[in-house]
Amino acid sequence: MKLQDIFNKASEHLSAMDGPCMRNRSCVYRDGKGGMCAVGVFITDEHYTSEIESIGIADGNRGDLVRDVVARSLGLKALTGKQVSLFSALQDIHDDWDCNVRYGAESEDHSEVMHRNLENVRNRFDLECLS
Repeated sequence: MKLQDIFNKASEHLSAMDGPCMRNRSCVYRDGKGGMCAVGVFITDEHYTSEIESIGIADGNRGDLVRDVVARSLGLKALTGKQVSLFSALQDIHDDWDCNVRYGAESEDHSEVMHRNLENVRNRFDLECLS
């Protein structure tokens, strides 16, 4: 999957969300009620396992399980380094959004913060704007 396609799908998903995907006040790939985070939206039901919860996609050796689940969900043997970096950046946007919600960063609209962070990721990876 191309980086642009990953960014587009995650951006559309995050933009449609009312808030972060959480369970028991923690960010999760899936919340058990149909909600998914920016990386969780790429994980098929067939490949999802609750064992990945609380492990970041870029968490060293621990992240191997998450990277494998995402790669298999995308029909790949493995993710490229650039794909992992982009997924990690998208995961950070989601998790930062969670922190803003949990710790009451009320001075800004949470969706505006998320959109600004998406724009930063888009620029960092030199991706196109969504049309």
